[in-house]
Amino acid sequence: MRYKLLVVFLLPSLVFAGVNNKPKINYEALDKIPSNGLARVMGEGMAKSLPVQLDVLTRTTRVSVDENIITTFKEINTEHDSIKSVWEKSWESVKETFTRRAFKMDSQMACNDKMLNYLIVDRGVIFKYDYINKENKPLFNYTVSREDCLKVK
Repeated sequence: MRYKLLVVFLLPSLVFAGVNNKPKINYEALDKIPSNGLARVMGEGMAKSLPVQLDVLTRTTRVSVDENIITTFKEINTEHDSIKSVWEKSWESVKETFTRRAFKMDSQMACNDKMLNYLIVDRGVIFKYDYINKENKPLFNYTVSREDCLKVK
């Protein structure tokens, strides 16, 4: 509970630090909180704004946390006219390309965000992305970890 209160009070100022000539983010206070506690609070905060429509095909439906792994569930509308034929006829042939592109997009977004980068690179939090269809059937998944962020430019 102590960690949760500390993060609740510090997180808003840390997220907006550096905006409008405010000082850069100082993570000293967060360094005192266990990684799994930070992951839990971050995951709970992310979950409060869900579901979120990301684009015409994809929406984030839920977030869960297990120790230092934050899992984001993204639902793809496989019935949408723009991809329905691909899904029905040749999903297996395009799955690898689709997964690679989704990974690139998710890893760049996570690794280029200062707070998420801190969690991943400095604190060892892992972001897992589970892509599902509207029937909650798994389509593909992957993780974004420290090694991935170190490769992102």
